[in-house]
Amino acid sequence: MERRELAVLLEQAEVERRLGNHRGATALAQRALTLDPDHPRAHAALAVILLDARRLVGAGIEMRAALALDADDRYIHRVAGAVLTAERKLDDAWAHCLIAIQGPAPAPDAFVIGAHVRELQGERAHARELLHEALAIDAAHVGALTRLARLELTSGA
Repeated sequence: MERRELAVLLEQAEVERRLGNHRGATALAQRALTLDPDHPRAHAALAVILLDARRLVGAGIEMRAALALDADDRYIHRVAGAVLTAERKLDDAWAHCLIAIQGPAPAPDAFVIGAHVRELQGERAHARELLHEALAIDAAHVGALTRLARLELTSGA
């Protein structure tokens, strides 16, 4: 039952985060961590919430805890890429993005985060390629469409 309760708490935290209720999302993720303090995805979920709330120090702490608990989870590498991008540690962010996009069925979000990193590194053509890869997986991916539109607008194309 505890595993199911933890999953429900993390699902509810994600809903609250998407609604912009960072305080509620944080409380739910922290409650999940009281059930299992060593749950890597709970730490990663909290990192995403804190990143969304622009609490970079906390996001970094939670992301690093998640990586320490499971360095093989591509979702956690995706989260690491996002947090490290916000911290402007772009080479490290790119390394995590590469792990997140390798292997079977990569998430489109991994390509979008990688594209953001490559754009910040001045690699606009590669960023564009990554966004097209995200759209090949999900043609309606809002993040990929938005970032591609911004990229095209700022490139004068």
